[in-house]
Amino acid sequence: MSAPEPTPGPWRVEDWSYPQPGREHVPTIVNGSDAIAQALGLWRDGADDTAERNANANLIAAAPELLEIVQVLEEWYAERGGGPGASALCFADDEPMAVHVRAAIAKAEGRTP
Repeated sequence: MSAPEPTPGPWRVEDWSYPQPGREHVPTIVNGSDAIAQALGLWRDGADDTAERNANANLIAAAPELLEIVQVLEEWYAERGGGPGASALCFADDEPMAVHVRAAIAKAEGRTP
């Protein structure tokens, strides 16, 4: 049995409202008319977290495009066999970029890297 596929992109953020106090404006990630996720408040000491909820929703909505870009990058590494030009790119922790690319894809697909 193959792993389930995520809802296809593109995703976008809409402002949905509910007739409940504190839920008047809920950033909702949608594909067409289907809700995929909602960025709910963190309710920290009654502080207004609207900007943070909107930022979280925007990041979630970008997920399909970000995954696609990282998958293309992984293919680029694979074509070069991790050789010159590929293994030279490193993160701040001196791990080859390919290690982080593969880990990000695994996380997005619900796998352990």
